[in-house]
Amino acid sequence: WARKVPPTFVFVLELLSSGGTVLRGRGVSLIELRVLGSLDLRGPGGEETLSVLTQLKRATLLAYLAVAHPRGFHTRDKLTGLFWPGLDQERARAALRQSLYTLRQPLGEDLIRSRGTEEVGLDWERLWCDVIAFEEAIEQDDPETALQLYRGDLLEGVFLSDCPDFDGAYMMSNLWEMTGYR
Repeated sequence: WARKVPPTFVFVLELLSSGGTVLRGRGVSLIELRVLGSLDLRGPGGEETLSVLTQLKRATLLAYLAVAHPRGFHTRDKLTGLFWPGLDQERARAALRQSLYTLRQPLGEDLIRSRGTEEVGLDWERLWCDVIAFEEAIEQDDPETALQLYRGDLLEGVFLSDCPDFDGAYMMSNLWEMTGYR
């Protein structure tokens, strides 16, 4: 630990200790998503977005878009198969469209992006996610920051009974594997 901590991690530590006011003080409008431990979502003003958090499947869809590997865009077919496996394709796609529309209302139209008609992803300029910061801390060999970010298992306590293929424990094992920890 003799080497200097990169400025980005000093910024992350400031963010953690300030509850996000560092970002708002710099004029940045970020949504904060925490999925290590219990699910928490804060709007650009630091307010808890209960309208999303009380809709567990939609909140989990947002979390999936944020942490699933590979990062980036995900096909609508993959998302409908994962979150609406019991519906036919037409109804599952309608449910996905409605969920994305409902997420965009409190979080802003520009957070959830589409690439063409078949892919959905997030605008990383508008979202801060603890898993991303955690992975960066591990990559930078900064266990102190990683420990501060780690509040528990990925999506702890989240269970979607109608989504048998969605498994937070499986996603957690992938997170550990990608960061080199087991």
